[in-house]
Amino acid sequence: MRITDVRATLLKLPWDQQLDPRAHPKPIVEVVVVEIETDEGVTGSGYTYTDGYGGEAIRALLVPTIRELVLGTDPTAVEPIVTGLYWKLRKIGYGGAVSLAIAGFDIAAWDIISKVRGKPLVDLFGSFKEDMPVYSSAIGSRMFDVNKQIEMAQELVREDYVGVKIQLGRPDGDEDVERIRRVREALGDKTIIIVDSNTLWNADQAISVGRRILEFKPYYMEEPIPPHDIEGHEKISRTLPIPIATGEAIFDYRGCAEYIRRRAVSYIQPNVCRIGGITQWKKVATLAESANMKVAPHFVAELHVQLACTIPNALIIEHVPWLIQHLKEPPTLKGGKIFPRRQPGLGMEFLPEAIQKYRADR
Repeated sequence: MRITDVRATLLKLPWDQQLDPRAHPKPIVEVVVVEIETDEGVTGSGYTYTDGYGGEAIRALLVPTIRELVLGTDPTAVEPIVTGLYWKLRKIGYGGAVSLAIAGFDIAAWDIISKVRGKPLVDLFGSFKEDMPVYSSAIGSRMFDVNKQIEMAQELVREDYVGVKIQLGRPDGDEDVERIRRVREALGDKTIIIVDSNTLWNADQAISVGRRILEFKPYYMEEPIPPHDIEGHEKISRTLPIPIATGEAIFDYRGCAEYIRRRAVSYIQPNVCRIGGITQWKKVATLAESANMKVAPHFVAELHVQLACTIPNALIIEHVPWLIQHLKEPPTLKGGKIFPRRQPGLGMEFLPEAIQKYRADR
């Protein structure tokens, strides 16, 4: 089997809710849909994405650059191809747009492998779990009125989720504390509540607010400070009894490796699109397992549930409907659990009408 073509299509999808412009300055997500054609008629599909900026750069790295480098290669030999791509593109960096572009190719290649071998990803890698607990981030925005947030959270927990994530990081710490107090009071003690400040604090602010919300039992505190501040994460982790998690904004598995080696956080959160694809994501999961650390992947639930079920140290899956609603075959949720795909292929194809409506590279 040989690659005969690689296509990349840029979509610009609006967010479904109002997000804090400090963390999300542009209210769209740019998705690059990747398709790999082969000489045996098997097509692989995947995607990669970025929050509002850089979609054109990612697409340009995929086509023509990565396309030229992979034409004529065997897509089922994805690991050596990906290693070679990182080497050939090293002069423009190992992370950022390079990792995002390689991830799109890598995911589409694994889609081909799954189809050719006639097995879903959970059977290719071997399944540790039949399903994963799932929480919703759909109501997390700092921009929501707290009464609306509580109403939405109660509805989600009644339906298909074990808990919710809410955003902290407001200029006034009192408002953050009051918000989680009210959400906890409304949902009761057994519901998972995750808090996320989207890197808007420094270490001292995270510790100050963290101490004040201890009584409300947050499941973990996500991205309290920027990812480059490993020492700050160590300080927070050593000071607070709340589990600390980060990793969604780390674009190279070596960056995750440093957090794991130093035990700077309790949980690592690789994002399969940002870390460079399935090949790189599995490396992070293995490194975390060697340190007895849990993996709590960020976003991309339709693929992360398939991966999480193949490792022994997966914690929980984040579900956000903004991209999933545009897929042909979204994952199944029921009773607080999300279920991996059980058919060959990764199931990451977008609906034709979504591509038609949101395509930006005509």
